[in-house]
Amino acid sequence: MTRRRSVVGLSLLSALLLSAFVAQSASALPTTTSKNTTAFTCIPTANNTGDFKDEHCDETGTLGKEKYAHGVISEKITKNIEASNCKVTNATKDCESAILRATIFGAKTEITCATVKNNAANSFLENSEPEAKKHTLSGTAETEFTECTVKTPLKCAVKEPIVSKAKVHGVEGMEGPKGEKNAMGFEFIGEGEEETFAELTFKNKGEEKCALNGTTVKVKGKVVATNGPTTESAQENKASGATLVFTPKFKMQTLEIGKVAAEFETIVTLKMEGGNPISATTT
Repeated sequence: MTRRRSVVGLSLLSALLLSAFVAQSASALPTTTSKNTTAFTCIPTANNTGDFKDEHCDETGTLGKEKYAHGVISEKITKNIEASNCKVTNATKDCESAILRATIFGAKTEITCATVKNNAANSFLENSEPEAKKHTLSGTAETEFTECTVKTPLKCAVKEPIVSKAKVHGVEGMEGPKGEKNAMGFEFIGEGEEETFAELTFKNKGEEKCALNGTTVKVKGKVVATNGPTTESAQENKASGATLVFTPKFKMQTLEIGKVAAEFETIVTLKMEGGNPISATTT
């Protein structure tokens, strides 16, 4: 059986959404495009002939004797995808909030959104082999953030839905949370020359007067999402699952609002539209 190094549990939906809120790190993100990235689904087996213990393919078990296995996604076949910040691992029942922290026009800002959801019609991924034995994975993501609360500044709200748009590809050669030198992930890049992920528009909270009322700002830059299931999970497993982690730690983000660094965090699960979870691994 082909042995795989896991890249990331790709959650395009959340990735895109997350991207809109992502943070800037102290140094630049890697630019080396992965040459061995392939997406798989996580599917149940009829007679326990798989490699994974859970339906997200997060936990590797005894090879060829577990309930779940990777299923092939055909090359050059575009697949619409959806993502969710709820039940992001087999053991997680709650939803993981998406949080953006930044300083906007001198005001310390923190926005928390309870719901992250991809627009499957405008979110897709595709496997390709441009050269023999060189596999790439690319796509786009359009994500909506809703049920958002502005914790600071006080008396403020934000226009919803917050819509994030990004293009996606695999990257490699990063340092992981445990100091691994072989960490890989997916890079999300905002649209256009300015690399814009999303626009945020502030408004008054009911009758209360918001200091940023009427202010619209752009979230710009790049962010890398790595496989979970937590922000501290080592990126050196042979295979892992459909859990996509966005964190400002480990130099994974270079985003800004008004040329000032921001921070974004959340955890999501990527799935085929109406179907099984998706994980991205190296072949």
